[in-house]
Amino acid sequence: MTKQTIELDADLPHGYEAVGFRRARAGEVYLSSVGDAQEAGYNHNLPKLILRKVEPRRIVLEEAIGATEIHYGEFFSNKHTPYDTLLWVSDSSNISGEADFIVWRVVDE
Repeated sequence: MTKQTIELDADLPHGYEAVGFRRARAGEVYLSSVGDAQEAGYNHNLPKLILRKVEPRRIVLEEAIGATEIHYGEFFSNKHTPYDTLLWVSDSSNISGEADFIVWRVVDE
C-alpha cells in the first residue's frame, strides 16, 4: 500500500483534525455526511475521513517583574483588575501609565 497525500477543502468540526481516509473501525471518529464528528458504532465498509480530537494548548504565564516595556504577542493586565488579561497586538512597546499595568510573559515548558 502506498501512502498518498490529499488536500481537503472542507470545514472540519471545531476541535478536530483529519488523520486519514479509510474504512472507519468501531470506536473511531469520522466526518459524517452532514459535516459532524460521529463515532463509528461498527466497522464501516466504505471509506470515511477519520478525525482526531485536538488537545487544547496549555499556556503558562508568569509576571515579568520590573518590566518597563511590552512587546507584540505578550500579555498584560491592569493592577486593579488582574483577572482581565489581554494580548498586546500593537507594534508600539509603550503602555501609557505603565505603573498601573502588569506584564505577563509565556513560560516555555
